[in-house]
Amino acid sequence: MRILYKIISCALITISFTGYATNANTYALIELQFKGALLCKRAPVDGRDPKLAAKLDRYRIKVRNLNPNGAINLRYLFTKPLRLLNAFISVVQYQDDGRPFFYATAKGDMDEFVRLVEAESISPQLREAFSLARTNHYFKLVTLDSNNESLTAMILIGRKSEIKVNEFYFGCMYFKNQQD
Repeated sequence: MRILYKIISCALITISFTGYATNANTYALIELQFKGALLCKRAPVDGRDPKLAAKLDRYRIKVRNLNPNGAINLRYLFTKPLRLLNAFISVVQYQDDGRPFFYATAKGDMDEFVRLVEAESISPQLREAFSLARTNHYFKLVTLDSNNESLTAMILIGRKSEIKVNEFYFGCMYFKNQQD
């Protein structure tokens, strides 16, 4: 009887660890998708799909569709903050009104984040072209892994004047290349 008890106990422990590993692997893949999208390495996460929204909800990532009948305007709320480089992220937004922008509000040292991403200070001309406020902004152009040469992506990093010193935003903005 003891042997049977030990076999059943081992089987149950193995099954629960397997389930935990599967859940951990799925969450790790979700994290990779968000992190990759924020750094222009993956497509933005589109939580308008009810199946995806339900899956994210199981991992305590809430999806809010702020404009259900119009242009994409999604907000993702992380119960457990996502860590990317030296930044901690609790909120990610995906907006697309002709210029897709997938970005996060982050806590951390913005100057260190800029250094880690190897971004450059944005020029006044670019700041004006993208309608950015007069606060410090940085960018890094990114080569897309796509045959679509009509799109360019850039990581945009900045701070709005009304947010706290240790908070900043960053994300991936896509824009169409000018056709000559």
